[in-house]
This record gives sequence, C-alpha cells and structure tokens, in this order.
Amino acid sequence: MSNLQPIILGTAGHIDHGKSTLIKALTGVDPDRLAEEKKRGITIELGFGEIVTPSGHHFGVVDVPGHEKFVRHMVAGATGIDAALIIIAADDGVMVQTREHLTILEMLGITKALVVLTKIDKSDPELIELVKADVSASLAGTPFGDAPLIAVSSVTGQGIDELFAALDMLGDEVAQSKKQAKKAPLRLPIDRVFTIGGAGTVITGTLWEGEVRPSDEVEAVFAAKTLRVRSVEVHGQSVEKAQAGNRVALNLAGISKDEVERGEMLTAPGLLEPTTRFNIMFDYRSSADFGGSNKPFKSGSRVHIHHSTRDVVAQIFLFDSKALNPGQKVFAQVRTEEPLALLARDRLIVRSFSPALTIGGGEVLQVAAAKRLKLSEHDRTLLEALAGHSQEDSIAAFMQATTMPVTSGFIARTYNWQRSEVASFLNKPLYHRIKVKDETYFIEASKHAAFAEQFEASVKLLHAAKPQQQSFSLAEIRDAMHNLCEDFVFEGWSRQVLENDALTFSEGRVSHKTSAAASAQQEEEISSRVLNRLRREGLSVSSLDELAQSESFDVKLLQKVLNKLVDSGKLVRLETKFYFSAEAIAAARKSLENALVGTSPQDTRSAADLRTVLGVSRKYAIPLLEYFDAQGVTRREGDGRYLV
Repeated sequence: MSNLQPIILGTAGHIDHGKSTLIKALTGVDPDRLAEEKKRGITIELGFGEIVTPSGHHFGVVDVPGHEKFVRHMVAGATGIDAALIIIAADDGVMVQTREHLTILEMLGITKALVVLTKIDKSDPELIELVKADVSASLAGTPFGDAPLIAVSSVTGQGIDELFAALDMLGDEVAQSKKQAKKAPLRLPIDRVFTIGGAGTVITGTLWEGEVRPSDEVEAVFAAKTLRVRSVEVHGQSVEKAQAGNRVALNLAGISKDEVERGEMLTAPGLLEPTTRFNIMFDYRSSADFGGSNKPFKSGSRVHIHHSTRDVVAQIFLFDSKALNPGQKVFAQVRTEEPLALLARDRLIVRSFSPALTIGGGEVLQVAAAKRLKLSEHDRTLLEALAGHSQEDSIAAFMQATTMPVTSGFIARTYNWQRSEVASFLNKPLYHRIKVKDETYFIEASKHAAFAEQFEASVKLLHAAKPQQQSFSLAEIRDAMHNLCEDFVFEGWSRQVLENDALTFSEGRVSHKTSAAASAQQEEEISSRVLNRLRREGLSVSSLDELAQSESFDVKLLQKVLNKLVDSGKLVRLETKFYFSAEAIAAARKSLENALVGTSPQDTRSAADLRTVLGVSRKYAIPLLEYFDAQGVTRREGDGRYLV
C-alpha cells in the first residue's frame, strides 16, 4: 500500500446520473453488489471501491444511493467522507436529489469536491455548455462554488485522464488535513454486518480516526462489549494495520451477528459514553428545493438526527428563540430517543420527522450537556468560543465557568482535544495547580483564593454551630461548604489551604485556632457553672434538660461538659439524666452507713425510711439507693435494705 494518507471519496447526485458507472470506470469494480440493484439499475445500498491515482493516492470510494427513498443511506455513507464527487448528468442537469445531496455535504462540513459532468457522449456541445452554466449557478454560494468541473464519458473514456489528474490534486489537498485523524483514538462506524463460515462475525465501515490492527481490543459502544479484532482487511486484502481513511472489514471475536448492527460504533476502549442530550450549533435550511417548505422551525420539534451510520428520532430545543427561519444558525440542545456516540466537533444531519427531508445540520459543541432551555452568560461565552473553533478561548471560557478543579485530561476528553495542548495552556499563573496522587488539577487562581476564604469561614461557622466539638473532619467541612467535587480531590485541595496559620490540622481533623480556643474557654466556663450549681443542689439536682433550659446552654455542649466532669470523677451520673457532685454522693453514703449500722437480712429498713434519711423525694431516692446497691454499700432484701 502507498505511504500516502488514505482518503474517503463519496459520490453525490441524482439517480440515473451515472455515479455507479463512473465508479466502475475509475476502479474497475461494480459498486452495485446486490442482485436487486443490478436488476433495477439503481444503487440501493452503499457500494464501495478503491481508486489509485497515478501519483499513488488511495481513495476509498463510497457510492451512495441517489434515489430520494434512500437518502438516509446516502447520509450513512456521506458522514465518513473526506471529499466528494458531485456527479451531474449532462443530459439532465442539476436535479432535486442533487440539491439535497449538496445540502447534506455542506452540513457535514465537507469542503473539498470535484464536480463531474457525466454522459457527455449523450449530449451535444451546446447543451453541455448550458448545463455547465446551470451547475455553476447552483454551486454559487456553497463551499463547492470553486470546485473543478470535469466533463467525462464513462463509456468512451473521454475526460477520465483529466479526472484522474484532478483527483491527484484533490488528494494532495485532503492529505494535509488528515494527519490529525491518524493520531486520534480509533472510531469506526459500522455500515454492514455479516458472517463468514468458519470465521464468525465480520463488520465493515469507514475508519474515521485512529488505527486498527489484528489482536487489538475495541469497544462496541452501544452493545457495551469489549471485543478482539481477529483480522483486518482493506479492500479485500489482509493487512497488519488499517488507518484513518481506509475502508475496512474486521473479523471480530466476542460478539455474534445478532448483537451488532448497522449504526454501531467501534472505538478505542473507554473513549466515550453514549449520550442522549448534547448541545449543537444548529444550521436550519430550507427544503423547498427538494419537496419541502420554507416554514420556520419551532423549538421542541421532533426530527431525525443522522450521525455516522446511525439514525435516531430526537427533539431540538432552541436556546435563543422559539422559532428559527431558514438560513439562520442558533445554539440548540438535542435530546434523542436513542443514544448516539458523539465527540465534540462531530457533524450531523437534521431531517424533518415526516416527510423525512433534509432541513439542516449541526456541529456538536458539548456532549452529555446539562438539561436546560436557557444559557447563562458563562455557558454562552463557552459555546461561542467552541463554535468559533478557538481552543484557547474555549479552554479559558470553560475554566471561567467551572467552580471545581479539573484535569487537562478531563477537558481534552470532553472537547476532543489533545491533552498535551490543553495542559500547555493551563500551565500559566492564571491557573492554580493542585497535585492529587498522580494527577494535576487546575482551577483559576482567584477561585482558589475564594475557596481558601470559604474553607476558613466554614470551619468557624461549624465551631459556632457545634460548640461541643473541638475539631471537624474534612467530610463535615465539605458538606458545610456544599462542595460537590470528589472526596479525594477536596482533600487534596484542602491540604493546600490548611497551611493557613489560623487553622490546625491533626489526625485528619481541622480546627480554627481562635474558634477552638474560644470553644475551650466556653467549655471551661460552663463546667465551672454547672459543677457549682450541682454542688449547691446536693441530692435534689436539676435534670440535663432543666440545666440546659435554665442556664441557656446548648444541650450537646452541656452533655459534652457533663461527660468530661464524670470522667474526671467530679460528677456521678445516675439513670443518664441525673448528675450529682462527688461530694453529695460521699455525704449520702455516710448518712446511709450511719442509719444502717447493725442491720441484717433479717433486720432491714424500708426505702421510705431511707428516703427520709437522705432527705430527698422518691424521684431521687430510688436511683440513689439502686446506685449504692450496685456499689456494694447496701443490699436489698424484699422491700428493705441492710448494710453490707
């Protein structure tokens, strides 16, 4: 095979304008492969062949149907092409389907083309000149207005050499723009699936991007299966590598014919997730030239979306208006009924729901977009930058819109750019770097400063809201900040702001020095007040709730203080709600021991007698007596007690 970059060339034009005959003259292969096609003399399915020019350019040719009933097949073939052969019969001129095909090519962003006037052997010179003028007028204002026009006869061979020379020049132009596609990860839309005895499942398609080799692992996106490539063929020949621009056949292991169909997308594993919602620049066109109308497009209308070899029903919601006139472009959100496998800057065709006519197209700007009908100022700025194809402006707009640290890899995957280029742009003083494990995250420096301020403020607020706590976990702080970035990213980001002298970080917990000191002082004051009060109250103490209410203490903070006083031995807790001073408990014990001297199991004193000894109501007497039973000071016998 040639070392030159392979190129996919698609045909476009009306039925019976000689597309298949011309391709056979250029390739030596009849692209009409179905018996029905040969019988009816029209192309129904996609046909394929290969043109090799004198200078060595390899063109994989996709011969698409020209009949209006098969426009959806034409779109399936056209979405993968690099350049077009716009074929017009000299005895007919520009026809209905020619115009729709031209719209489709333009919507797909195809700008390179050759215009071929066929059947000149059936037309007189005067008519040929009239048709040429008609063609020039029809192409004026389109991307193909300056495309070379070559008149040929596939029967006599007239003009074929001139066409080969034009293809050589076209190959030189297209090859330059194809270099990037070779570096990108694999993407291969499937247009045919069949089985071969002894080999298994075989798929064919146009390799959009990347390379594929035998033994490679690939992912069937919609089937959600990882597959192994058994063998690779390009135009019927086994190869060790196929690259972007090749028409390929892959023998796949790991999937049956019933599990994969036309419209499936093969990619490098993990490259993308199918989506049902994305934002585009919608280019609405009139379909009046091919049986449609000039009526405005209403936001929310149902349409057919064609992307690669897949056709799904969707709704298009306009961001800027309720309706759109032909010839206008606007940002819009597409919501599909079935998923698509998209990357940013992919092109798609929009056809009306019924009747199915081409009404425009779109360029994908954002994949997996948030559901919305209105754009914020930041959103609009970002979409405008993406639509303008300025990578630097787009990255800057994205960083202005995001409130969370992101990696260069995330931005590169989201917007289909090279990671190295994104990283190079982000390595500027404008952006703050956060190292998390083996990744570097970026955030605008001003947002990092705001995060640091919010972090400190949140810790102080937590101290105020939870005075019973001296410190807080990072998870508590994250929740208080309503920060939605992943835990491990928040932790890495937080560690940078914990260098703040006002904060203390120990054993995974954070405290604010000023607030923590104030909290400790508050605890000390509460502890002193509570202890003095309980000492004064003796054995008729206030309950936890009564203490909190009468002293206006926070219940949780009071509980914390009481627990510490119990742990220190200054208080004794009974029944979880009564706290007695150690001095009051010691005095009560002495009183009971004096009152019970000489008692025995046969000579006990009643609870009522002991309640009088203690000088308390039943509410306190029973818990106190049960406490001294548990301590081994007294023992209960029936309704009485005696000294142990």
